[in-house]
Amino acid sequence: MINGGIIGHWIRVTVYKCPVGAAKIAIAGPTSVFLEARFTAHETVSTSGGKPDRSSVYYEVVIEDEDMRMHPSVQLFKKYPNDVIAGTLIPPQDFAQTAT
Repeated sequence: MINGGIIGHWIRVTVYKCPVGAAKIAIAGPTSVFLEARFTAHETVSTSGGKPDRSSVYYEVVIEDEDMRMHPSVQLFKKYPNDVIAGTLIPPQDFAQTAT
């Protein structure tokens, strides 16, 4: 998450595991972080639990913020912080804004 604004803001991030045919489960968060202007923050979440998950599983990342100048992104790694999995970047423009 990058705060591209001119003042700091609180953000809240929750990561859900969404197995096909089952209810989604929160696996991380909600985590609240105060992000100063022009600063970045990151959260690392293990999705494997140490063993490969061969079933059909999707993950949902929910980011709650109060400013459109907050720029989230998601990327998967085989081993943090090395070995980025090619093609896994979800850039800020691909996130969808929702109303609550």
